Order: sequence, then C-alpha cells, then structure tokens
Amino acid sequence: VANAQFGACAAARGEKNPCIVIGSPNYMSPEQAMGRNDEVGSWSDVYGLGAVLYEVLTLAPPVQGTDTVTIFQKVERGEIVPVQDKAPERRIPPELADLCMSCLELRREDRPPDVRVLCRVMESWLDGNRERERSAERAFVEVGRGQRYSDAYFRLRSSRRHGETLGDSSESDERALEHEIAAAFFQAHDAFTRAL
Repeated sequence: VANAQFGACAAARGEKNPCIVIGSPNYMSPEQAMGRNDEVGSWSDVYGLGAVLYEVLTLAPPVQGTDTVTIFQKVERGEIVPVQDKAPERRIPPELADLCMSCLELRREDRPPDVRVLCRVMESWLDGNRERERSAERAFVEVGRGQRYSDAYFRLRSSRRHGETLGDSSESDERALEHEIAAAFFQAHDAFTRAL
C-alpha cells in the first residue's frame, strides 16, 4: 500500500520548497525519497525489487526507523545493513545477497540497469540451484550404491578369511571369490567417485 508523504523529504534536508514523495518509505529508492520525481525510472524499480528481495532474504525491510523522516534520511545516505550481517543466522546464498545489495546501491548508475537483468540473474541462480539439487540427489543414490558394494566387499573378505581358516575351499572357489571381492571393491570405488 502506498503512503503519500508531503514535504517530509524537503523538511528533513532543511529545504524551503517541499517536494511530493509517494510510496512506501521502507522500499523507496533514494531518488524517490528525495522527491526527485524527474530522476525516477527503471533503476528505481530495480531498487524497489531489491528492497523486496532484501526482506525475503532477511525477513526485514532494508531500511527501518521510528518515523518517516528517519527512514528517508537513511535511504538518502544509503544506510543499509548488508544482507549477511542483517540475518547471519539464515543461510543466504551469496549470489542472491550480492544481487540484492547491488540493487540497493545509493547511486542509480551502480544498480543493474533494468529489471530484465535482475530476472536473468534470478533465473540463472534458480537453474543453478535446481542443478545442485539434482546433483545432490544423484550423489545420494551413488553413495547408497557404493555403501552396498562396500558392505559386500567386507562380507566377501570375511568369508574368504573364514574359508582360509577352515581350509575346505578349492582353488577354483578361491579364485572365484577373489574375483567377486575385486568386483565389489571396484564397484564401490566407482560409486563413491561418481558421488564426489
């Protein structure tokens, strides 16, 4: 919901001519907070989306204060706590933290040029995240396979020692057992290597 603030930004800076500021103070770009409506553009939308992303990542808006004037002053000075410092207990992906903070740059020239850039970076991160999840699933399957072959390897070795103790196995049985042990070892090795 947009709140209209009249003259607050000018009064905060000690100016005589009040400016008209329209928007939600916690999510306004510096140019909006200062009432420089002629400077508002796509870079202001990027800032606003960065502010929303900030809250998604940290569970708090990027700028807070006891009143509108305080919030405007913080926005105008670019006083935003970095994402990782704001919510150190949350596991925030560094790529998203960097994207968010770049959107909240004080100077509009330092922000991504438009929302399409923001969308591309987000899509790229989501695709990478999906691939990491798929890789983790494949690794989990391979670890399970490796564990089964590793268990078989140790079971077969134990069986060979038991047979050697009794001395009742033939030479061909021993060779066959050696092949099974070697096969189990190499299958376990292959699975664990794939998991890595």
